[in-house]
Amino acid sequence: MNRNIPGPVGPISAPSFNDRASITEVTLPTLGIPYYLPDKSLLFPSGNIRISAMTVAEEKMMTQKNADPSKKMCQLLARVCELKGMKAENLLVADQFFLLLKVRSLSYGNVYGFQQRCDDCGHQWRHELNLETDLTLNMADEEWQEPFSVDLPVSGKNVKYRLLRAVDEIELNTKKIRRDAPNEDPTFVSILARCIVAVDDQELGSQRIAEAWLEKQAVRDREAITNSLKSNSPGYSGEISIVCPQCGYIHEAAVPMTADFFRSNVSSGTV
Repeated sequence: MNRNIPGPVGPISAPSFNDRASITEVTLPTLGIPYYLPDKSLLFPSGNIRISAMTVAEEKMMTQKNADPSKKMCQLLARVCELKGMKAENLLVADQFFLLLKVRSLSYGNVYGFQQRCDDCGHQWRHELNLETDLTLNMADEEWQEPFSVDLPVSGKNVKYRLLRAVDEIELNTKKIRRDAPNEDPTFVSILARCIVAVDDQELGSQRIAEAWLEKQAVRDREAITNSLKSNSPGYSGEISIVCPQCGYIHEAAVPMTADFFRSNVSSGTV
């Protein structure tokens, strides 16, 4: 994938969507700004996109084992979202996560229950999360536009960066599998390096060069890039606070996106 900002992601085909059940319209956190046609018009005017509830076949697909979760999520969104011919892999991760939560709510209801164990007292309980009210949603404004820019406090260099797409996660997962050192976790550096477009207006050329450059930087500079990236990332934070009902210990965690997330019996508490 080109390290620069992806170009037009206009329609390839436009399959019928109206036959699906429970169709509704939602507004993407990015307002659809990253997705445009060759004539620069937005693929999703005002950021609005139609989505539908899952079918039993799609529920079955999402619970299959031994498949790359990133690929499965793209396959699901390609079916349940009216992408107007755009590949689901071109979605920003922020929009992808938002759509997955909206589709899950539309399919099974807003309440998502999962098992939680307290790290302090060991108590186990079923925690319920309301996907519509318990998560913080940040929307982009009309001036939001990639690439973003940040000046580093130590080196004084200027870094331009973009946000991750779904295809980035798929390719990074493939890279992890193929690595010769299975005990090495390259995710942190690889993800951040993937976002970098240029340093002092000079493109770094490849993922490997970007990672090598990043590893040489001061941690304060890395922190500046990370903080700037977070501040410009719309969508759901994905982070939740869970209070143990037994001892009151507060857990800071991410919304668990396991196969159970796409099962109706999880929200109802039945087996």
